[in-house]
Amino acid sequence: MRQHWPLPEETKLAYTGPDWLLLLLNSCSPPIRDLTKLVLWKAWSLHNDITHESESSSILGSVHSLLSMRSALDEMQQQQGVGCRDEQHCSSSDKRIRHSKGKQKGLASSWTPPVKGWTKVNVDGSFVAQTGGAGVGVVARDDQGRALFAVCQELRRCADAAEAEATACLLGVRLGAERTPGRVVLETDCARLAAALKGSSDRSELGFIIGETHEHAKMLEEWKVVQVKRESNLVADELAQLARKTELSKVWLNCAPACIANLLELDCKSDS
Repeated sequence: MRQHWPLPEETKLAYTGPDWLLLLLNSCSPPIRDLTKLVLWKAWSLHNDITHESESSSILGSVHSLLSMRSALDEMQQQQGVGCRDEQHCSSSDKRIRHSKGKQKGLASSWTPPVKGWTKVNVDGSFVAQTGGAGVGVVARDDQGRALFAVCQELRRCADAAEAEATACLLGVRLGAERTPGRVVLETDCARLAAALKGSSDRSELGFIIGETHEHAKMLEEWKVVQVKRESNLVADELAQLARKTELSKVWLNCAPACIANLLELDCKSDS
């Protein structure tokens, strides 16, 4: 360590506490420095969650969140013409993280692809009452597990978790009718929404959203709603979390963001 230290011994004595961290970050490569900043930010965020007794994330959830934020930042930089400064390093790091996450038992998936000729659209909503933050996630896949489109959308106005779930269903059916106007299976892990969508009418506060969803469904050749377990809806959940935590609204056509690539791969492996 000493032979690589950029400062003389007498200078080091003048720095204490946080100064050491700033010096170390300054000596790192830009990709390592950016990743370290994200980890430090996440650690501080978790500290605040615990202090204020709000919803806290698991270790696996924190890893997902960091990957999502890094992916979102890279995409914003590319849109601005900046791009990733060390693409090879970023991709190799992501592969290592995805490989380690794939070994964790908590990620066991039970997602199954649709039968040939059908498209499966998974939807989910994310809402935190303490902050009022909300987001929805949607992913459509064919019988080979290939992503036809993926969506994450921030909800600036949302009353509760049920509204977030209903909005996700509406977005899934609307985009399914626009992009894959054939046979669609809509999967949600919300029992209330699955029951409401199977009915002919809904008189609750979500009635307007349910009604609009049925109107868009008329443009489909055939459709059905299926309630699934949460482990069958991991990709949509990750997209909803991405939208809520990063305030990102984006649509990917015939592809998917890097932050869910590992989950898509796990879903395909679980079926094989």
